[in-house]
Amino acid sequence: MTPTKKLIKSVVPTEIHRDILGREFKEGQYVAVSDGSMCIAQVKRFTPKMVAIEVIGQKYRSKRLKYASEMVILDGQDIFMWVLSNGL
Repeated sequence: MTPTKKLIKSVVPTEIHRDILGREFKEGQYVAVSDGSMCIAQVKRFTPKMVAIEVIGQKYRSKRLKYASEMVILDGQDIFMWVLSNGL
């Protein structure tokens, strides 16, 4: 019998997570992240110091922890144009 994985919920952050432009993050938002190359990710949860994201638009989705200062929030128009240009 294999043990089931426990879902890790967001914790109350010790600081307000803000992007490079000073805007506050919310779960489910799309962000641009520089991780060797520019990629699009979705905010999944918060830890006391970092933001858990899931990278999308690549062959495999990967989950990572990043500092909030390494990301910028994308608005609806930015995501719409990205979807149109990448054929998703």
